[in-house]
Amino acid sequence: MVSQQPFGSAFDLYAGKKLPVFRYTLTNCNHVTADILNYGGITQSVTMPDKNGKLADVLLGFKTLNDYVAKASPPPPAAGGPYFGEIVGRYANRIASATFKLDGHTYTLPVNNGANTLHGGFVGFGNPVWASKAVHVTGAAGVQLHAGQPDGDAGENVGCVINGQPCTGLPGTLNRRAHLPARQRRPAVDALPRHGRRQADRPQSHHHAYFNMAGEHLAPAYGQEVNDQRRQVHAHRLGPESRPARKYPSRARRSTSVPLPHDRGTDQTPTTRN
Repeated sequence: MVSQQPFGSAFDLYAGKKLPVFRYTLTNCNHVTADILNYGGITQSVTMPDKNGKLADVLLGFKTLNDYVAKASPPPPAAGGPYFGEIVGRYANRIASATFKLDGHTYTLPVNNGANTLHGGFVGFGNPVWASKAVHVTGAAGVQLHAGQPDGDAGENVGCVINGQPCTGLPGTLNRRAHLPARQRRPAVDALPRHGRRQADRPQSHHHAYFNMAGEHLAPAYGQEVNDQRRQVHAHRLGPESRPARKYPSRARRSTSVPLPHDRGTDQTPTTRN
C-alpha cells in the first residue's frame, strides 16, 4: 500500500522556483513502513519489527523538510553534510582534486570536501525536487522518482569558479529514475536506480542511508560507531566493482558483530553506515 501526503515546498535549481514536496508512505504485509520524500529522493524513515515483533524506526533522519534543506546537504558556503537518506550523485563519493579527464577532455567541478568534489558538488541528486508518482504492480506498491541534470551541471549553473574561470561541470545530459517498491512478501524497501544519458559520462549514484537496527531513538551521536549490533549481507555481488560475494570474507555474509576488524580503513567491505 502507498499513500501520499503534502510535506511543504522547496526551491528547485532546475525549475528556478519552489515546488511542492510530498511524502509517500509505503507499507507491506510484514508491518514494514517506509517514508519517501520526493525532495532529494530521500528515505526519511523505515519502521520494521524486530525478532520479537517490536516496531522501531531503524533509519536516521530529520523530522522536517526545513532540516533536510538546511542540514542534509546544505548549499554553499556549507561544506557537505550527513546526506541522511538521500540519493547522492550524479557521482557518489569523491572526485579527487575536483577535476578529472574523460575522452581527452578535462573537467572541473565544485570543491566541497577538502580539495575534492563529494556526492555531486554543491547541488547533487539530494537537492532537487524529483518528479514523483505512486505506482502499483502485482505484489508490490511504491513510488517512482525522476530527476534530470543538464550538460555542464555542477559548473557555472551552481556558481562554481576556479582560478577566475567558470567550472566546466559534468559532461552529458542525465536522466535518472528511481523505483522504490515495498514488496508484500519481503522485509525491506528496494532502491533500483536507472540512468539515461547523452554524451560521455560515468554516473555513479548511491542511496546514502544510515541505519541503527536498535532504533533511531537509541542512535549514538553522529560519527560514533555502532559496536553492539550484528549484520548479515544477503547478496551475490558486493562492493564498488560489484565483485562476486565469494571474494569477500565469508563473515560479511554471516550474522556477525560490527564493526569487523577488516572494516577499518577500507571501502571494499559493506559497512553499517552508507
